Amino acid sequence: LNLMTLEITVDTYINNVRAQYAHNELRNSNHSLTEVALDNGFSGVRTMNRACEKLYNKAASQFKREFKNK
Repeated sequence: LNLMTLEITVDTYINNVRAQYAHNELRNSNHSLTEVALDNGFSGVRTMNRACEKLYNKAASQFKREFKNK
């Protein structure tokens, strides 16, 4: 995988991967937002929310509410 062809920084790529894993964990577990953030390499919920908003246009907290209601 050549990151130059994706035109994103390494930090953005890493945060995107972390956000994808966090999204999956939110869907498949009852862990708190803090647990999910820390389990997936974020420094906290706020950082995870920002990464999810950039990738999915929704904060992780919104996903948690949506998955809880299903």
